Amino acid sequence: MKHKSINTLSLFLIIALCLPAIINCQSEILKSQKEEITTFIKEAMQDLEITGAAVAVIKDNNLVYKNYIGTADLEHNVPISDTSLFRLHSLSKIFVSVGIFQLIEQGEIALEDNISEHLSDLPKKWNGVKIKHLLSHSSGLPDMRDEKSRSEDVATKNIYGRDIQFPPGERASYNQTNFWLLNRLIREITNGSFERYITSQFEEDSEVCFSNSSDIVPNRVIEYKPDNEGRLKEFHFMVPEFMYGAIGITMSLDDLIEWDKKLNENSLISEKSKKKMFSPFQYQVGTGFTYGWDKQTLNGIDSYGFNGGGLVNYRIFPSKDISVIWFSNGYRIPHNVDNITNRIVGCLDQDLVDTTPAFISALTEVIGSGKSVNLEDAYFNLKEKFPYVHYENVLNRIGYKYMSKKDINNAIALFRLNVKEFPHSSNAYDSLAEGYYTDGQLELSKINYLKSLELNPSNSNAALMLKKIEKEKK
Repeated sequence: MKHKSINTLSLFLIIALCLPAIINCQSEILKSQKEEITTFIKEAMQDLEITGAAVAVIKDNNLVYKNYIGTADLEHNVPISDTSLFRLHSLSKIFVSVGIFQLIEQGEIALEDNISEHLSDLPKKWNGVKIKHLLSHSSGLPDMRDEKSRSEDVATKNIYGRDIQFPPGERASYNQTNFWLLNRLIREITNGSFERYITSQFEEDSEVCFSNSSDIVPNRVIEYKPDNEGRLKEFHFMVPEFMYGAIGITMSLDDLIEWDKKLNENSLISEKSKKKMFSPFQYQVGTGFTYGWDKQTLNGIDSYGFNGGGLVNYRIFPSKDISVIWFSNGYRIPHNVDNITNRIVGCLDQDLVDTTPAFISALTEVIGSGKSVNLEDAYFNLKEKFPYVHYENVLNRIGYKYMSKKDINNAIALFRLNVKEFPHSSNAYDSLAEGYYTDGQLELSKINYLKSLELNPSNSNAALMLKKIEKEKK
């Protein structure tokens, strides 16, 4: 017994002596990760001329990284800080989605409910549209994006007079009308203020609100985007109150950090509801959204979130217990904010290191080698080496890169490959049509714009280009 006791004491002493070294080792790893994230953010901000950013990373429900960099107001040289408030643009939709699932849990509504059961003034032709179709952007309803400068009464009258684009549930078509109706639904069910209902998801002392460019909101950052000549200018995005379901919420970085914790702890909605909210909607044709969220896959690992205005992004990686928040207030060079959050999360977890840049580099190297190569063969060989890439977006991006270089032949070849790979993508056909139009091949451009419009009747760009082509052919 005495001998055993001595061994136990010795073991405790060894652990006690080694513990500081273990803690220091963990701290050094964490410090190196923080430095890597900070270095990347600063380089990205410099390369893209991003004016200011507030960034957070949450791991296992603990805040492991938080930083404020840059300027909130260039004219007055106000720095980004913990008091800075950001407009979230379309990222606002995820809070509406959670609000809808809260009403579902309360038994007030159901995903299978026709919206006409709750909103009595809808046109009869909208009777087949269900709440699930609104959340998943599969309603087929006409988009009221162009009605935002009008009153709600006028906008309602105009949108009611337009045709449904496709049968509800058939396909995904991102549409602001869906979340306008969810706004109305919440007002009807709660018999109260939409804004008050949504902001109740946050702490009582938070400054979360809905705001417009014309509103005076203390500490709200100024937004900046490039003008037609590429110069950085103040960006004023106006949105009426009746569109606040689709866009309009304003908050600080800390507000979303706290909200993320509530979501992870299931204090906003249950785990069962969250699982349903994150499940992909089953469209008849193609894929798209979950029930109000954008689902993406990075190296085979699912993430959920949304971005807004090309400025802000929020992504959750449930299987890794990681959340990334990226708030920015402007840029001179347009970019994909998902690429930024993917790079950040890759600094924290090797499984989430984005292989997309390596794939792009390898494919462009093959194309630019000067050798006679079969693009499809090179592409499919690289797909085997880089299995976790969003190929549709990447092919489109590389195609436009060659378009900007006036290398129209390679651009068209990439767009044609994209159409072959993704025959149900309206955007792929739209890009190919643009390539043919740039090359002066108007008939081929027309054929592909028509196909793009067939796949997505809400594609206003395709409709405008078809009119333009007809004028030029005369």
